[in-house]
Amino acid sequence: MPFLRPPKHVVILGASTGSGHSRVSHAVIESLKSLDRNMNLRELDLLELLADEFRPAYVRGVLDDLARRPAMFGAPFETADPSQGDVLPADLDEFLRVAFSDRLQQALLDRKPEWVVATHWLAFRWLEAQEKAGVAIPKVVAVVSDFDLHDLWCSPVVKHWLVPSADVERRLVARGVAKDAIHVTGIPVNPAFATPINREEVRRSLGLRREWPTVLVRPGGIGSIERITAVVGRLLAGGASMNLLVVAGRNDKLRESLEALTVPETMFMKAFAFVDNIHELMAVSDILITRATPHTVAEAQASLLPMLLLRPSPGVEERIADRLLANGTAVVARDDAALESEVADLVVNRRRMKAMRERMNGPDRTDGTGETVERLTRLIR
Repeated sequence: MPFLRPPKHVVILGASTGSGHSRVSHAVIESLKSLDRNMNLRELDLLELLADEFRPAYVRGVLDDLARRPAMFGAPFETADPSQGDVLPADLDEFLRVAFSDRLQQALLDRKPEWVVATHWLAFRWLEAQEKAGVAIPKVVAVVSDFDLHDLWCSPVVKHWLVPSADVERRLVARGVAKDAIHVTGIPVNPAFATPINREEVRRSLGLRREWPTVLVRPGGIGSIERITAVVGRLLAGGASMNLLVVAGRNDKLRESLEALTVPETMFMKAFAFVDNIHELMAVSDILITRATPHTVAEAQASLLPMLLLRPSPGVEERIADRLLANGTAVVARDDAALESEVADLVVNRRRMKAMRERMNGPDRTDGTGETVERLTRLIR
């Protein structure tokens, strides 16, 4: 019987490189906890386990720079020979091997968990070095938290990959990974996204005008307080009637700056600080204005919420945006004029928004959290 078996010791290994990666690890551990499947779970943040000479802000900067390099994802398709290649720093692998302190050794090796569920690739080179030195390491499952794949996700220490799409599965197979070690599950999001929501009740609680479309803005990472305030101000000046919801997060000065804006009578605007009900805000919205970051996109897909993507950065964001544009679930605004034009069209063209929403519920849609947790519980038994 299950309660007679010794508990499985499992470490969920994430990295607070941004709120997206953190949300993936939190979603995994909360879902596993709720199942109570005889697991002893522990969540670790790699950026709290760095060697003394490396500060978290510096490592976040390195990772952000890597994410913006198109060459990270392999040689691009070229119709002519490129004049200059984009290459990674020569010492990147060495940096990744030595970036951690003895605290990671204690957490992953001395305590001897049976499994490590990695929602970020940051520790893979370190684990490879440990294994090469003859150290016994736990079994590793990689939960790929990006919609695209780069070489740093690929490691011989990983025994199973849980990936967001069949495209990522094909890319792993092309790199020599056995297909039976890859499982298409989607990107995990907070289990709250799977709970039924009374949309009318949420609309009333927020004071939304039901006859107006609702535009949700998540402006994190698009610039300074002044820049974000100016973008929202241009939306308010656009003239089309709408409910405008803006999530300022933990930036109190941004929220205060947004609340000081003049709101026309034909619009409703509400600025939020940090919210723990983003699933409800997405459920009552008709369009999401955001950057093309993997986890925000995964949450929007879980909510069947079409997206207007603010000028994607080269690298991860650009490749995500290309896919969403191709399947008709997002549009891209590459400058302020395009943002105003697209919003003006979307809020009056309900057919367009409905078509985008319907495409989000296509045959390739996955229940990222449910399928990830179901697969993990089958592997870790």
